[in-house]
Amino acid sequence: MIEVEKTCVLSAESRDRLHEKLRGMTHQGVVQQTDSYYDTPAWDLLRQAVFVRVRNMSTLQIKFDEEGSDKHHVECVERAFSVEGPLPEEAHALLQRFLPYWRPAASFSEAVAVNHLEEFVCLHKTRFIYTDDTLIVALDHVEGLGDFVEVEIQCEEGQDTSQARVILEAFVSTLNAEPLKAGYTELWLRQHQPEVYQCGQYHL
Repeated sequence: MIEVEKTCVLSAESRDRLHEKLRGMTHQGVVQQTDSYYDTPAWDLLRQAVFVRVRNMSTLQIKFDEEGSDKHHVECVERAFSVEGPLPEEAHALLQRFLPYWRPAASFSEAVAVNHLEEFVCLHKTRFIYTDDTLIVALDHVEGLGDFVEVEIQCEEGQDTSQARVILEAFVSTLNAEPLKAGYTELWLRQHQPEVYQCGQYHL
């Protein structure tokens, strides 16, 4: 799956404009998300703009840029795997793509130990979700970081994303909000580990 998304900080003005737009959308509910991010001690994944996280202790998500990415923090590929059983070969093959020395193991927790990965940040988020056709709008409160809106359209891998980008640009422009050039992980690192933040490819 390709995620085409824009994330913006919510100011008082943009919040009011957003709530006006949400009145015409479908509220899908509120979810609590805890995301634990893993990397090597040398930050081999962060340096490649690859993010390996476990969401709510149940789903392994691997997010990375497509080849030839414009590095505008708009599009990324996300693949998800359950961590409640054996880790599939597809997950190991993907991790070996970014970490050539990756050693497969029966479970993700075992793979973390065998490959000397470390949890470097854990983000707690409350997310209010709204949808309108293919558009997904999430109001996020991230502990320690603040309030944000994430606007997303999900596309199949290999699909032309130009129309999705146009839709997102049009939606965000009506909010008068400045899109972030980095994600929540980079925001956290900038606050708490600025030297590690500099290792990443995305900066504010």
